[in-house]
Amino acid sequence: MIVQADEPSYIYIDVWYSNNLKAQQGDNFVIHYTNMDTQEEKEITIDASKLESNTGKLELPTGKYQINDITYDGYNTDIEKSGYGVTSSFVVESGENAFDEFIISIGYKQTKNLESQYESYILKQNFSKVDTLEKPGENANKATENDTGNSTNNAGEEETTKQPAKEKKQTVQKQPKRAKQEQKIEKKETTKTKSSPVKIIPLLIMAVVSFGGIYIGHKMGKF
Repeated sequence: MIVQADEPSYIYIDVWYSNNLKAQQGDNFVIHYTNMDTQEEKEITIDASKLESNTGKLELPTGKYQINDITYDGYNTDIEKSGYGVTSSFVVESGENAFDEFIISIGYKQTKNLESQYESYILKQNFSKVDTLEKPGENANKATENDTGNSTNNAGEEETTKQPAKEKKQTVQKQPKRAKQEQKIEKKETTKTKSSPVKIIPLLIMAVVSFGGIYIGHKMGKF
């Protein structure tokens, strides 16, 4: 009796590279997945550069699978900046006509295509899971706008702060000038007051001398 062996079952893997990203050897992606029938968790590492123009094939037991996470483990920093994604569920069946796949999208443009074509996916950008990708450079522009806005606000605050200081400075400048004028006036009045007795003293001396001469003359019998 001939016993027919179980037919092998496969999942197919398709990789989409965005046009602005060049595939490099070592563009490794680690896929964390769970067999929903057995609740067994495993991971596989895929070099996406080898599947840029070819569909990959991975043998797995039949069943439903859920992808829990995807991590880029390569050296192309532009991939992290622009983002990447993966469809998050697939079914493995046996048979000649059985076919299912999961897709890895790399770069902003192709990952946006993934978002628009599939309902279930995982997206990552700058080492974190995200709900949707931001176009590379948008964060930098937002930061620049915030910095510019803060600089403008700070400049306005500085002008507001400086304005009262200017008014205060003008008041301080005028006050001493007025005080000096008052001091000068007081000195002039004091000088005038002191000069009057000085003019009287010589007259008193002359009167005393004249009186003394008359008195002496009278004693001597001249008057």
